[in-house]
Amino acid sequence: MNENIYAIFVTKKFFTLQVLRRHIDSHTGDRRFKCKFCDKAFRSSSERRRHEMIHTGEKPHHCEYCEKTFKSKYNRDVHVSAHRGEQPCYICGGKFLNAEVVNLHTKFKHKVKLDGTTVETNIERDDQ
Repeated sequence: MNENIYAIFVTKKFFTLQVLRRHIDSHTGDRRFKCKFCDKAFRSSSERRRHEMIHTGEKPHHCEYCEKTFKSKYNRDVHVSAHRGEQPCYICGGKFLNAEVVNLHTKFKHKVKLDGTTVETNIERDDQ
């Protein structure tokens, strides 16, 4: 597909040709990044790299408090927050002092109760 012709139909602006190609690939389903170990293919090199860790067993993210290692920075950060006594939000990953504050955060920020149902509130927030 010719990127120049396609770009005419896109309302977004792209700073580099690489970012434009990644955007086009997200629509075309083109998966040109092949796994070195199996038949799977991915839209980006970062997706492929994350997948290849399954084959290599690599866990590059280390906990600063113990010997545990993790494949993703996010999972490491959630683990470290437990060492620090912080409670993470399971939706956005934000860190809070305790579970009660997390519950309030999820209720008002994400409009989700502990049981997973949505909440309708009449309280106005600063971020609206």
